[in-house]
Amino acid sequence: MDFSSTETLSAICSTAGFSTATFSTGCVATGSAGPSRDSNEESSNGADASGDSRQEHDRQEQRFEQRQKFNKNQQNPRNSNQNQKGKRFDQNQKYQNQKQDQRNGQKKGLTMDDVSIPSAEYQEHLSHRMLVSDLSQVPMAELKERLSQMTGNSIEDYAEYKKQEIIVDIIRTFSQKEGVIYTIGTLEILSDGYGFLRSPLNSYLPGPEDVYVSPAIIKFLNLKTGDTIEGQIRNPKESERFFALARIATVLKEDRLQ
Repeated sequence: MDFSSTETLSAICSTAGFSTATFSTGCVATGSAGPSRDSNEESSNGADASGDSRQEHDRQEQRFEQRQKFNKNQQNPRNSNQNQKGKRFDQNQKYQNQKQDQRNGQKKGLTMDDVSIPSAEYQEHLSHRMLVSDLSQVPMAELKERLSQMTGNSIEDYAEYKKQEIIVDIIRTFSQKEGVIYTIGTLEILSDGYGFLRSPLNSYLPGPEDVYVSPAIIKFLNLKTGDTIEGQIRNPKESERFFALARIATVLKEDRLQ
């Protein structure tokens, strides 16, 4: 085939979708027959931009996750502090309720059931109770032997004890073993409103085995100095120094102190 003529070459290029300018340059691509250099560069730039966009998106997700983790760590101490505050509030409320109950109890005052020993219970106690006034009449040697048996200590450990000290230790030890202890004494009311049960065996003089009587009991039963009282006693509490009258069995309005 003869390609020497311009018309023939132009017709061939036109058929193939190319254009021709001169015989020396030949056919030049046009239209959609093939991509140009400029279009290739644009495609490459678009791919690079898409990749940068994905990287930026990944970085934003990482920053978001880090922010979420930071916020969660910040919330945990807050929740812990709120729980502690809630516990302190509950404890304070419980304390306030207890104080209110105590105030209500004080307003209500004592009842006869609080201060008296029922007759049936009193009769039951007679068979196994310890009476403080009986101990005062026991010889010293026998008291030491009894205390030694109760505590497991040697009698020699109480060689320098006075009789009243032995009696007090016997009462304390017997009470700690849930024994029932009674006393009979004559009431002496002091200027502060409380009183003590004094023993006639001590000529009504103060002694360590004297029993404390609270002002509440004195007021409730309208007790007076000189009243002879029989009742059950308890060990002194941490802030107390004397045995205390817990409940009363009998009150005799005789033999008043002068």
